[in-house]
Amino acid sequence: MVKVRVKFFSLYSDVVGEELVLEFNNSFTIGEFLKYISEKYPKLKELFEEVEPLILVNGVLRDSNYMVDSDVEIAVLPPVSGG
Repeated sequence: MVKVRVKFFSLYSDVVGEELVLEFNNSFTIGEFLKYISEKYPKLKELFEEVEPLILVNGVLRDSNYMVDSDVEIAVLPPVSGG
């Protein structure tokens, strides 16, 4: 069992709330996680299509192929811009 604490920031937290705790039976990729969370929250899927999220696993930026196989914290945040 893989236990995941998910923190959402900015416009994503407006849809889901600031934090969820999820449990998965098996390991999964970040891409699979994004698909799962998008199906659970359709409005989030719309936002992901407009503004692709950055995903951090235990504070480290990861791509959609990264495999999660142990308890972690995942942060979902929009790209940062500024000047």
